Amino acid sequence: MQLIGIESVTVHFGSDPVLDGASLTVLPGEKIGLIGANGAGKSTLIGVLTGEIEPDGAKRLARIPSDRIAVVAQHFPKTATGTAVEFLTADAQRQRVELERMEANMAHATGAPLDRLLKRYGDAREAYDRTDGDTAEERARTTLATVDMEGAGETDVRTLSGGERNRLQIAAALMRRPDLLVLDEPGNHLDAWGLSWLEETLANLPSAVLVVSHNRYLLDRVVARIVELRSGTTASWSGNYSAYRAVRLREAVARARDARADEKRLSRLEEMVRKLADLARNRADPAIGQRLRARRTQLERARAEARTRPDLSDERAQVRLAGTAGKANIALDVQGYSRAVKHEDGDRMLLEDAAVLIEAGERVALLGPNGCGKTTLIRDIVGAASWDHAHLRLGPSMRIGYCPQHPELLDGTRSIEENLIPLGAFNREKIFQTLSRYRFAYKDMERPVATLSGGELNRLHLARAELIGANFLVLDEPTNHMDIAGREVVEEALAEFDGTVLMVSHDRYFLDAVATRVVAFEERSLVSYPGTFSDYWFSAGRFWNQTSRTGGERPAQRREDGDGASVEDRLLRAEAEKIAIEKQLATAYERDDLGAAARLSKRLDRVTRIYEDLYERWGR
Repeated sequence: MQLIGIESVTVHFGSDPVLDGASLTVLPGEKIGLIGANGAGKSTLIGVLTGEIEPDGAKRLARIPSDRIAVVAQHFPKTATGTAVEFLTADAQRQRVELERMEANMAHATGAPLDRLLKRYGDAREAYDRTDGDTAEERARTTLATVDMEGAGETDVRTLSGGERNRLQIAAALMRRPDLLVLDEPGNHLDAWGLSWLEETLANLPSAVLVVSHNRYLLDRVVARIVELRSGTTASWSGNYSAYRAVRLREAVARARDARADEKRLSRLEEMVRKLADLARNRADPAIGQRLRARRTQLERARAEARTRPDLSDERAQVRLAGTAGKANIALDVQGYSRAVKHEDGDRMLLEDAAVLIEAGERVALLGPNGCGKTTLIRDIVGAASWDHAHLRLGPSMRIGYCPQHPELLDGTRSIEENLIPLGAFNREKIFQTLSRYRFAYKDMERPVATLSGGELNRLHLARAELIGANFLVLDEPTNHMDIAGREVVEEALAEFDGTVLMVSHDRYFLDAVATRVVAFEERSLVSYPGTFSDYWFSAGRFWNQTSRTGGERPAQRREDGDGASVEDRLLRAEAEKIAIEKQLATAYERDDLGAAARLSKRLDRVTRIYEDLYERWGR
């Protein structure tokens, strides 16, 4: 039995189609990842699935009732007030008020009106009982504990952090015990530990899950089917995101080979037509004319049937960060650094006598749970670090390019051009030459910064760093609000960047692709771990060896295989190899080296199977 079954759905906003033949089915218990570029129409498709948007047309439109669907939106409701428990029990409270109202009306009704009221009351009572409305408050407190918010029941929701609000929304959805849980970018404000909790929670839910996300690891860990929305239509692939990417690349290689064969066939036919046309001009032979007409017909048919080489590039930004490592060996030397912030209960110490050295050319990930002080440290570095600073010594040849989460470097009331002109001896054309590679149009230079989306703001910050010639990039969640293609572009640019990178990110795939060292906030100190993010995450036992969101703790252990190597080590090697082959395959395809692409595709299939098997064994 299908929970959702929509086919050939169309939705127009004005004269432009947002959905143009989109189709999707959801089965009970199925875990689906919905992907697509920013603006592709994913939120519109969700609205159709939940019944909030009625399509302009559809061949089939079968949906379960909306009260059996729970949606976790990208943003916390701006109008939300009251305590966390009141937020979680809002549905039960509304249902109680409605039941009481109908009970009062039934006391005075007779005949047919009473019969109608009894039917409505029965349906409402059934919906209330299905979610155990009478125990809503008790279940709310229990659910808060499962999302690491035990004791926050009486906290005003307006005082919660972004991560806490994110978890509260997920808790509210779980409270409804839905048949289908829909999540729209659920990990935007969750730290690495919160994301791990989310992955495990979603993977173990008995209900169906449809998750819209640009988080590639979450899509790998949770979903068993990928649905891609592109140009208003949908396509479905079985497996997780890695499987989807491997299959899509393999299919592209096969289609490119077919397209090359068709090109050769067309070239031969065109040559035959040209020769026959020359003969027809020089000889008055009806047979030649007949053959020419037949070949022209054959050529026209072949052109119509010719297969085209698929374009995997999308409309991507062309980030170019041309910084150098600098003349000095030191990029940043933190010594004896202490930092406290104001808190409602008094000053709260974030770091105490902390120290860390970052050498020129390093790529360092700054890691720690939400609220530990990562952004505070970054802002202090950007705002105060210098060669003469007592605690934050900046290398003498370092030029910082700061990419913050918010437009704190920019004047929101002024245009993009007005914000960039003061950076140096730039004219309008020079600025646009740079901005155009970050997917900004010429007219965008007149737009006030305050009108930019989150993804546009990230791209503008990167363009600003390029314009000032930064050789030390300080990045605070640089891929937030970016789609997968945008994240991959930034990863590729940073891989080619010769300068120094200090980054904060909750995107573990991004961290693995870029960082070569982790500096973690631990007990008011900065502790350095060489290697990639996964080296830190797996080998130090941090995936499970943290006080869990449910208050328990799972022991860290390094599982040994028959060859003596730990499962963690083999998993790390397989993951690194998989990512490397994916990049090589994409490069081979772009260079039209289809033979190499075909060989790499087979290797990718093999390594992906090994990786999935190792991950399953490691998680037991």
